[in-house]
Amino acid sequence: MRVLVVHERYQSNQPSGELGVFQDEVAVLRRAGHEVHTLVADNDAIAHMTPLGRAALAVAAIWNPAGHRAMRDALTAARPHVAHFHNTFPLLSPAAYDACHAAGVPVVQTLHNYRTICPAASLYRDGVICRDCVGGSTLPAIRHACYRGSRATSASAAAMVAWHRSAGTWSRKVELFIALTKTSYAELVRGGLPASRMAIKPNLMVDPPEPRFDDDGYVIYAGRLSEEKGVHVLLEAIRALPEIPFRIYGAGPLTELVAQAAATTPNLSFLGRRPQRECIEAMRGARLLLQASTWLEPCPMTVREAFACGTPVVATAIGGLTDMVEPDVNGLHCAPNDAKGLAAAVRRLMADDLLHGRLARGARATFERDYAPEPGLAALMACYERAIRSYGGPGPAATADR
Repeated sequence: MRVLVVHERYQSNQPSGELGVFQDEVAVLRRAGHEVHTLVADNDAIAHMTPLGRAALAVAAIWNPAGHRAMRDALTAARPHVAHFHNTFPLLSPAAYDACHAAGVPVVQTLHNYRTICPAASLYRDGVICRDCVGGSTLPAIRHACYRGSRATSASAAAMVAWHRSAGTWSRKVELFIALTKTSYAELVRGGLPASRMAIKPNLMVDPPEPRFDDDGYVIYAGRLSEEKGVHVLLEAIRALPEIPFRIYGAGPLTELVAQAAATTPNLSFLGRRPQRECIEAMRGARLLLQASTWLEPCPMTVREAFACGTPVVATAIGGLTDMVEPDVNGLHCAPNDAKGLAAAVRRLMADDLLHGRLARGARATFERDYAPEPGLAALMACYERAIRSYGGPGPAATADR
């Protein structure tokens, strides 16, 4: 099969696991012998735009002629059977879907977040779940400056959501949406995406590490350091467990807060942002991974990586974490914003070797079932084939002479 995989990189100061998913899926497709072409836009270009250019981009995010041209040229070169999108905001824009339909190419869109139903893409505001814009006016996002704390940029994101909701883009221009978990699927359908065009497929991992099943006695957090990740709750739980060593890897808006906490908390080591290989090796040696999120996180990459390492996960029972982490199978749950409950779950898993051994093996079994390359590739190909059938077969872009 010929596949065109499309992604728009986030700005360097806003790292995202989406790039890793894009790279892993391209790799697993190529290893299986499929012909894979890529189109990658880079949002770092926005920082080099003039003020006038950035103002124009606010409108172009709704439908960008430059994104349409880039997509059209990529389709002409690749002549794919299917185009698989990860991110199009804001440079490519949904105009890229129109280019696909003009070329007769069915579209698959992985939904890494909630941007199609929420201008902030997170269903989260001021520390709580927010659905004010779901299925209705997007004006609340502008009023509360939900996107990057700016009313101007929020207006652009809100206009994009409102326009394409009204125009029926999500129901007419995308053959298949991929949600990452059952919970994110339910939220997206509740927000107006057509259930008949939805599939559930978690993120695969192309080169998993060997599991250890034993550990070096420390607890790890690896990820973005931000409010919605529950960093304040995490630090409170760490202070309540002075006898247990913790390691935090990552960066984000709360980097300074974590660095200050590490300076005054003897059992906390702060490693900052490190290469993925180093973080995964640290997961292999950890007793458990902590995931204290307070937002409806669809499918955090670090949980998938911990499972690959044979490392159980203690997570809040919210969003996709309720689907990924199965209590007493591959980890433990606690309530969101509950530092005492988080600390109690950590203490339980640190103290019970039999429980830990069972959950460690359960974690790896979960990985093999849901996130390993073989089932991941099979699920991905099933999505492509379903999209092609929905479209009525490969269009002229795939069948024309090259």
